[in-house]
Amino acid sequence: MPTGYTSVLYDGKEQTFVEFVMQCARAFGACIEMRDDPWDKPIPDEFPHDDYHDRQLVDARKELKEAKRITLAEAEKQAAEAYDAAVKSHREEDNRRNAIRERYTNMLDQVNRWAPPTPEHKGLKEFMIQQLTDSIDWDCKTYSTFPKKESGREWLAEHLEQCKRSVEYHEKESQKERQRTEERNRWIRELRRSLATCGRE
Repeated sequence: MPTGYTSVLYDGKEQTFVEFVMQCARAFGACIEMRDDPWDKPIPDEFPHDDYHDRQLVDARKELKEAKRITLAEAEKQAAEAYDAAVKSHREEDNRRNAIRERYTNMLDQVNRWAPPTPEHKGLKEFMIQQLTDSIDWDCKTYSTFPKKESGREWLAEHLEQCKRSVEYHEKESQKERQRTEERNRWIRELRRSLATCGRE
């Protein structure tokens, strides 16, 4: 049975050494995002820089600039709205979790009342009980506490800090992405240089 990398050879199609190398290169870091592409789709000479974090950084800087202009009165309003939204979300989550618990416990009651028809079915009952009790433990716990109402000053300080963290995060990730792109492109250049004497792709 051929792999995705040997299927061309398996099918009897012509494939040069360089083509085989470049096909297998798709399994490695520099080209990993191309691993599911058709084998004959060429690997570019240079991968483009992903500008996602650059774009996010522009937005984050804009949001920070706007946050620095928020007055205390506006912050009070934002804090009240954030609190109301958090209370609503908390209650909705409680209701959802309680509904899940009710469905699980209703089914668990039915399973507990069920009499297995033979001793061979006893394991099935135990398995069902285990599944339901595990699901109650995993899905029905309350992890969050009731929201705390913040003053406008507290909300604004937290909002500013969050905006600053966002700017720092996207600055750092943008730099990492540039470095990754350069490393990928260097890897491809070095591979192509090593294959230059082996014939054309």
